[in-house]
Amino acid sequence: NRVGYRFYKGQQLSVRLVAEWMFRGYDADDSHYLSGMDDRDGSIEGGIAASFKDGWGISTVRVVTDLMGTHDGQEVTFSYAKPFVQKKLTLIPSIGVAFASSHLTDYYYGVEPDEATSARPQYDPSEAAYPYITLTANYRFSEKWSSMLSLRYDWLDSEISDSPIVDE
Repeated sequence: NRVGYRFYKGQQLSVRLVAEWMFRGYDADDSHYLSGMDDRDGSIEGGIAASFKDGWGISTVRVVTDLMGTHDGQEVTFSYAKPFVQKKLTLIPSIGVAFASSHLTDYYYGVEPDEATSARPQYDPSEAAYPYITLTANYRFSEKWSSMLSLRYDWLDSEISDSPIVDE
């Protein structure tokens, strides 16, 4: 769900443009509990990512914004990763923290006044910050082509987890 173009690669610093499909959306008919809610669409987010290699691992900062006008929000992430390379396969465990703007959290986790019910009160979250861990596997087919799979676990900020549409 992510593509990028690296436009600078130095000895320690790499900078790239990124675009990624965000799968955060849902349809109101996904659950009877969401009945009466407007659908929330996924979006393409794009921006820039910069990575710095130190003697042990890689620090990355990524700044993206909604390119489709779906939620008009932004997300900034900071992460630290340690790659383990074995021929064509690279495993990369990492830890990080994400900062989501209030526009992003409100669109996906908020409940508008006209969507509120007795069981689902109105909810207007603000920005959120939450840590995460990721495990990425990258298989390189050639110098220019590779395939990547990434698994991520987030510990949601209370601005998200307190939403009446988020199950504990």
